Amino acid sequence: MKEKFKNTRILKKTVRPDNDKILNQVQDDSLIKNNGVGKTVRPDKAQMLKQVQHDMVWFRRGFGALAPDKNLSPFTSHFSRRAAFTLAEVLITLGIIGVVAAMTLPTLVQSYKRHVVETKLAKFYSVMNNAIKLSEVENGEFKTWDTLGYSCNLDEETEKCAEGTIDALNWYNKYLKNYVRVVKVNTIRTSTGLEACNLYFPDGTVLSFHGKGVALYLNVSDFEKSLKSGELDSSSYENDDGIKCFTFDFYRDDLHSAFDVYNNLYDSEETKIASCSRRTAGLVKGTYCAYLIKKNGWKIPKDYPWKF
Repeated sequence: MKEKFKNTRILKKTVRPDNDKILNQVQDDSLIKNNGVGKTVRPDKAQMLKQVQHDMVWFRRGFGALAPDKNLSPFTSHFSRRAAFTLAEVLITLGIIGVVAAMTLPTLVQSYKRHVVETKLAKFYSVMNNAIKLSEVENGEFKTWDTLGYSCNLDEETEKCAEGTIDALNWYNKYLKNYVRVVKVNTIRTSTGLEACNLYFPDGTVLSFHGKGVALYLNVSDFEKSLKSGELDSSSYENDDGIKCFTFDFYRDDLHSAFDVYNNLYDSEETKIASCSRRTAGLVKGTYCAYLIKKNGWKIPKDYPWKF
């Protein structure tokens, strides 16, 4: 009989066994054949019940100390009880999680910000060059376009810009207006007297340009902070270059794209690298930061001097 209990199926849920069900199960599993007759007979119910009760007493005595339970039964499992965590263990675990988060979260945030900057720079470079190529179909090769003037101080008599030049706003309206999607366009006279045309793009970037330079601001809020009393503040621009804005330019030669990062071929590579860390060789801090990022495959170098 004890041998039969070893093969009995163990249920997952702990319940008090029913005597009738036990008898039926044991009888089904304990069919006895007569010697040489081949007939199958069932054992006496009273005898079987007595044997089962005897074995249950034996089971409780053997395993009661390991799994004390009022519903202990040879047909149930009593070894799957879950242990609970103590309050101290929970607090220690939360403390460890907090320390790890404090160590890794700043790095993850900075990595995400760098990725945003890289994506915006590469995207804007592509958008502007595609717009110029589309415009060339209608307006001819970029080299033949009107020269973007430093400013347009209208002559009181002729009310025209200097010969061969065109102000930034009219240059945009003539060549790029139909090929780039912007949400707002305005002009502003900078603190140096130059009239800049500002293009506000849907992704939040702002392109501010005139005949002497092109600056791409990555966020509208940063661009607006650089404005003081309706003017683009030059000292603020210098502090932001390479961090909140990046220097580009329009080129007519064969060594650059029509719209490209600022790159004066007369400056040495050492000068370009140094300019993206401090003011040197007469260059404004950050002038060549966009150049270095593009050179690195539109990825910000690991030794980049500033955080975003």
